[in-house]
Parts: sequence; C-alpha cells; structure tokens
Amino acid sequence: MMNKEKLKIAQQVMKDENIPFWIIYAEEGRDPTFERLIGPHVVPAVLVVSQRAHRTIVSSLDADNIEEDKMWTYSGQSRHSIESLINRALRELHFDPRERPEQTIAFNYSTMRDAKTDLLGYGVAKHVMKSIRDHFGSFKHQSAEAVIYGMYDRKSPDELKKMTIAAQRADEILKVTFRDLQPGTTEKQAYQLVHSIMNRNSAWTANCGVVKEELAWAANHCPVVLTGPNFAKGGHAGASDTQIMPGHTVYFDFGVKLTFKDGTSWCSDIQRMGYVLRGDENRAPFEVQKVFNVLVKSIDVGIAALRPGVKGYMVDEASRKIVVDAFGVNYDHATGHSLGESTHSPGTRLTGRQNPLSHLKVQPWGVYTIEPRVKIDNGGSIEEDVVVVPNGPNYTLCERQKELIYIR
Repeated sequence: MMNKEKLKIAQQVMKDENIPFWIIYAEEGRDPTFERLIGPHVVPAVLVVSQRAHRTIVSSLDADNIEEDKMWTYSGQSRHSIESLINRALRELHFDPRERPEQTIAFNYSTMRDAKTDLLGYGVAKHVMKSIRDHFGSFKHQSAEAVIYGMYDRKSPDELKKMTIAAQRADEILKVTFRDLQPGTTEKQAYQLVHSIMNRNSAWTANCGVVKEELAWAANHCPVVLTGPNFAKGGHAGASDTQIMPGHTVYFDFGVKLTFKDGTSWCSDIQRMGYVLRGDENRAPFEVQKVFNVLVKSIDVGIAALRPGVKGYMVDEASRKIVVDAFGVNYDHATGHSLGESTHSPGTRLTGRQNPLSHLKVQPWGVYTIEPRVKIDNGGSIEEDVVVVPNGPNYTLCERQKELIYIR
C-alpha cells in the first residue's frame, strides 16, 4: 500500500532541495526506498515522482499485491515496455528538458560512497538513461541521495510516537539494571543482567501495539558494558571479565527494536552512566563528577546546536569542543547519528568534516543521537535520542540523564 505520508515527506524534501523529478528503478529486494513508499515486489518496478504527483509502474504479476491509484502495469508480452511507461510518466508529469533545460532527474546512486543510497546498478542506470535520452533528448541527472536521506530523517508524528515507546522501554530496562547491579559483578554478568531484565514481559508496550521486542543491534555487543580502566577502550568493545568495583564508573550502551502491529519497526539507542560508591562515600569524588558534568554540558550544547539546516559537522564540533577543552582528550567516534528503523539510519552524521555524511543538513523532525565520551580511565559516556523541532526547543525521546546513578 502506498505510504502517502512518507511520499509527501519525500516531495517536500524535493521542493526544499530543488529536485524536480525522482525515478526509483527497483529490482527485486534491491531498493528499500521503493518498498518503503509502495510495497514489496518480485520483478522490476518503477516509481516516477515529481514535486506534486507520481506514477507507479509494476509488473502485472505484482499488481494484485500493491494498492495504488496511480499505477500502470506492464507485461513481458506487452507492446508497452517498462521503458516506454517511464517516458509516458515523465510526459504526464511535465518533464520537458528541451523547453526547460534546467529540469533534472534524480536517480538512486551515491556521490558519497554510501551503500545505503547507491542502489541503482551501473548497467541499469545506463539503460534507463539511454531510453530517456532517446525519447526526450539530452537531459541532466543527479543523485537522489538528498531526497533519500531527508525522507529517512524526517519522521511523522506516528513514527515519533513509536520511537518514543522504544526509547522509554530501553530506559526502563537500564533503570532496573542499575537498581539490581551489585558491586563485584563482571561486565559480562552485567551484560547478561540486561538480557534477563529485557526478557521479562512488558505489558505496557503490548498495550501500545508492540508485537515483537528485539535488541537494537547484534547481540554480542548489545549492550556494550564498560567500567573503570576499560573506558579507554573503543566504544564498541565487548563485555569482559573485568569486575565493576567500588570507585569505578560504569556505563551501558543499549537499545531495543520494537515491531508494531502495522509491521513497522523502530529503534532506540541510549547510554547511561553510573558510579560504584566506596564504603565511606555518599557521593562521587570530584574527578568523576567532573566527567559526568562535562558530558551533560556537551549534550546540552549539542542539543542546542541541532537545528534544521545546520550541517552535521557543526553539531559535532560544538559538542566535542566541550569535552576536549575540559580534558584535553578527544574521542574516536561520531558525536551522533541518525536514528530510525535501524540504529544507524541513512541520514546526517554528526561527525568530523572529513566524512561526507557530516555535510548533510540536519532535518526538521529528525531524530539524532548525541553521545560524547570522556575516553580516559574511569571516564564516562551518555547518549540521548533527540528530536529536532523546527520552531521550538528540541526534546529527547525519553527522560534525560541529569544525575549520576549510584551503585551501592
């Protein structure tokens, strides 16, 4: 069934980016953007989109499985080939490069070496473009990556509601984990504790339409658990036999993937930090509290910088500067990334300028993580999932961590 809400978002991105036409030529299972907008198919299918209208072209074999008003079918024995239907669709949508040479067609290939948008094979691209040239004459083409990234980044109200449930569920699991965590537990045991808590039934998510709950990424490092001296490791390190001892900081990097009754799945990705009190302590020592306070400030700055139209590297630089200025130590990962149906969804990356994805624009109603790290012995990390509100303050999908969690 046509996802009218997502098509409307894609067409708004096309207007914002001044892209008049977009053609998705999808082989079976090769281009998820077609299935996201129209639905699954077996043989080649095409979606031709302008800023105000669209045409769908599918095989007669797939027609019964696709509910779409603006749909044409083709058959291998028909005199109307798929290429002639593409040209017919372009004519109906007022593509005329002779009269309007500034008109361009966007195709699903990448200029950024990103497999998530490099979806149209070289041979297919040559064939389709030749067919259009033979019919219309010379025309300009460009990458559709701005449309794809924008479509994935911009969330509808219903999608934001589902992502909020996913974030709140992850936060709930980690709150119980910190409550039950005992000093002397190893990182591996803490990892197993998270899994055991997750396996307990969650009636409230079922009442919200959730039919399946999974880890948001590969089970062997979901969650990531690091404590004390292991904070100097990389952020994706697997849990070890290191004990979580008094005087140690500890953090969990964790998320869930929830599938809803409508078949859509949405992810969360959060990090929470704690400290194991020594016997004579009732609060963390200065150096640990400084780590925590700097992380909170870094996230505050990142959330404030996360505005529509800002480029990803600008948010990264603003947030990262707080950590580097305070400790003289950098962290070796992005400050954040787009979040959605996967934990690393196609879209803007909040990272250094050397990454092409950092030059993409932050999107209105996008959801991005902010996850600075203090990468030192007994350091720390916090991660929040942030919604970009066009004309108002941004907000997080679940309760922010503003206080250090104590383990006794």
